[in-house]
Amino acid sequence: MKRMTVVLRAWAPAALALAAAARMIAADVQPIRQPGEEVNGPEVRLRPGLKPNQNLLFNGWGVTPAGEQVPVSDLALKLVVSPDKKRLVGVHGGFTRHGVTLIDIANRK
Repeated sequence: MKRMTVVLRAWAPAALALAAAARMIAADVQPIRQPGEEVNGPEVRLRPGLKPNQNLLFNGWGVTPAGEQVPVSDLALKLVVSPDKKRLVGVHGGFTRHGVTLIDIANRK
């Protein structure tokens, strides 16, 4: 009986750590910044294990999109409205295809 108690005591910390990890995975708890939270607020900055998402960048800066978004290729270098104000011309040169994107402002396509 004494030998079994010693073995159980040796494995107890590992078993507790494993149980805690399993509980976190099961709960799928990921500390993230919600869209309405102020990025510089202490409740966000001091949150342990804060993970980047669509509202928080890896460097800790908050992202709050404005207006309506239109998808373009990666690394848009410059966007210019055409003289007739009907199209938006975008030049992009990122990791994927380089080129020019024309967006109809009225249709957003």
